[in-house]
Amino acid sequence: GRTDRYYIKKYRADTNSQCHILIDASASMRYTTGEITKLQYAQFLGSSLAYLANKQQDAVGLIAFDQEGHMRTIFGRMEQIEAGNETRLSEMLHLAAERISRRGIIVVLSDFYDEPEAITEALQHLRFKGNDVIVFQVMDKNELDFEFNEPVLLEDSETVEQIHVLPDVLGDGYRETIRKHLEAVREGCTSNKIDYELLT
Repeated sequence: GRTDRYYIKKYRADTNSQCHILIDASASMRYTTGEITKLQYAQFLGSSLAYLANKQQDAVGLIAFDQEGHMRTIFGRMEQIEAGNETRLSEMLHLAAERISRRGIIVVLSDFYDEPEAITEALQHLRFKGNDVIVFQVMDKNELDFEFNEPVLLEDSETVEQIHVLPDVLGDGYRETIRKHLEAVREGCTSNKIDYELLT
């Protein structure tokens, strides 16, 4: 004020937030029609978010549903995650809500193959504890578009159950079912003030 000149003061603020990255490592995350599986995509995204959080001085934790990593080894742990067997996503989210004691940001990366009502209830549990929750639903493009042209044998990656499918007969019904499922997950998030993003 004494010099009659304007100044811009720059400083680095310590936010001291806690960021937890929850990655679905169930067998369905192994699916791909390209070169990168849904799990690998989730790992890339999780690593990027962990890096950004770390750069702004936030503590970062990783939960791959049944695997946990310490902050200092999060990238090494991220690389080691492999798709496992059948997982009840909603049960794992409830368990994570009980384990995470300090409020912060929780990022969930999953294909969300579970009952939408159960998913919403589990996300509410995470939100109820005062956390900001961000959901990334990771889907393969073919899971959304179902672009099979010839009869195909499909196998459930979690139960190993197989079914012969005629795409021209079941295609429209499948696409409508998956659309409703995605919409139910999205609505469950928005009604609970949870950020939602669909990624392919």
